Amino acid sequence: MNGTTISHYLNASQLAELPAFESVEFLPKAFEDSTNQLWQVSWLNAGKLEKGVLKLCPLSNVSRSPFWQGMQRLFELRYPQEIEAYPEVYRLLESWSVLSIPKLHLAQSGGPEYASVLLTQKLEGDALVSSQVNADMAADLGSHLGRLHQQSSKSYGSLFAAGLDAQGWGQRVHSVITELAQQQAVSLQPYEKQLDQFKRIDRASTEGFVPIMPDLRWDQFLSKSGRLHALVDLDAMVWGRRELELVLLEYLLETDWVEVFAISYQRYLQLPDLSEVRTVYRLLLFLMGVLGEFSLEKWMAVPESFALLQTKSLSSP
Repeated sequence: MNGTTISHYLNASQLAELPAFESVEFLPKAFEDSTNQLWQVSWLNAGKLEKGVLKLCPLSNVSRSPFWQGMQRLFELRYPQEIEAYPEVYRLLESWSVLSIPKLHLAQSGGPEYASVLLTQKLEGDALVSSQVNADMAADLGSHLGRLHQQSSKSYGSLFAAGLDAQGWGQRVHSVITELAQQQAVSLQPYEKQLDQFKRIDRASTEGFVPIMPDLRWDQFLSKSGRLHALVDLDAMVWGRRELELVLLEYLLETDWVEVFAISYQRYLQLPDLSEVRTVYRLLLFLMGVLGEFSLEKWMAVPESFALLQTKSLSSP
C-alpha cells in the first residue's frame, strides 16, 4: 500500500481498519469544489482480488463549502461527521433504485483532525461526463428518480434519521437562503415577493418528502453500453421535496431530453407544477453552489424546461 498520501489524512486506528492494499491510484477531482479525495484501490480477500474506491473527506473541506453548510442548516445532515450511519443509506438505495449501488465495505468517522472514510466496491462502468450523456441516459434517470420519488416520508432530513417537522420546511428554506445570501453578499431584493409567497404556499402543501440529492450531477453515475448503469455517490442523499431535485434537472437536461425524461418518470409519478417554487429553489441551489455558477443573473435565466414541456403538451392536438 502506498500510504504516503493516504496516511496523511488518517490516524493509526483508521489505517488499521483498511485492507492491505495491493494497489493505490489517486483519482483527480472531477470538479474544483469537490470536498472528497478519491483513490482506486485493490486488495486480496480470501485469495481473490477485490477492487474498490476509497473516499476520504477532511472536515476542514466541508466547513468551507457553501453546499455542505446549506445541507447542514436545511436537512441537519452533518457530513462527514455522521458517516458511520451511511450503511443505512446504501442499504435503502440498493432496495429502491433501478440502478446498481456499490457495496459499502467501510464507513468510519475521522473527527476534527483526520478525514472520514468510505470504502466502496468498484463497479463496472465508465465515469460519466455531461458531454457523453444521451437520450437513453435521460430516460434511465427518469426511471431512477421516478422509483425513488415513490418512497415517502412525513418528515425531512437525513435519509437515516429524518425527524424535521414538515410544517417547518418553508420557513427553513427561507432562512437558509437568507443566511447564505448574507454570507455571499447577494441581494435578494428582486425576489422578496416569491420568497414570501413560498412560505405560505408550502404551509398549504400536503405533499410529503422523498429521497433526493440536492447536488445531483452526471459525474455521480457510471455508464455502460450507452446507458446509465450505477449510482456511486450517495453522500448528499436526504428526504426532501421532489420539486427541489426536479428544478435542478432543468440545468442538467438538454432541451431534447426533457420529454424523454418526463415520459420515463411519469411511468411512476406525474410531474408536479414547479411554477410556484421554481424561483426559490433556484435561489437555494445557486447559493449552495451546486453547479459552480457565479452569475445569479445567468443562473436564473436558464430556460424553464418543464414549464415549456407542459406548454407543449397543452398545445398538442
